[in-house]
Amino acid sequence: MAQVTEDFARQMLVHAARGEHAPLTRWEEEQLARAWLCLNDARKLAAQQAEDDGLWFDAVHVTEDYLQRALRTLTAVVEGSNAIYTTTRLK
Repeated sequence: MAQVTEDFARQMLVHAARGEHAPLTRWEEEQLARAWLCLNDARKLAAQQAEDDGLWFDAVHVTEDYLQRALRTLTAVVEGSNAIYTTTRLK
């Protein structure tokens, strides 16, 4: 049973760019499907939070500012995670 790692995912993208199918086990396919579903849920939540004015108020205290910066960073990563891998130069 293999583990899908970042390196393996990047190798899969190389195979896809060549028009090849990456050699996946049934376990790896299941891992990828579950990871995609989790990421999709995270993207939906990020979209909901982006519309919530209560999360995007002007910070008065340092702790509020820290929390808002962390939330914005997380949102950017979740929303841009697909773009990161499609624009990253493949090895």
